[in-house]
Amino acid sequence: MAEFAYNNSVTIGNGVSPFFANYGFHPATLDPPDEEGPLNPASTVYGHWMQTVHEESPKGLEAAQLKCNDTPIRHRRNPRRIK
Repeated sequence: MAEFAYNNSVTIGNGVSPFFANYGFHPATLDPPDEEGPLNPASTVYGHWMQTVHEESPKGLEAAQLKCNDTPIRHRRNPRRIK
């Protein structure tokens, strides 16, 4: 249950859940299926969609790295000299 919750939660780094980043759709939950649409909506545009997700993910990671790298540098102190 904890693994499902983690894989279905949106991460700060890239703005999508790990499950979504790997498969291109959110996992099925206890909601009833939609009978009007296809069984797997991502199957019609899976290749294009996954390419888009994988191109967008590094942009979010780079922004998160810049944000994280900026914070510690301002508060960093020089180490003490050991005699």
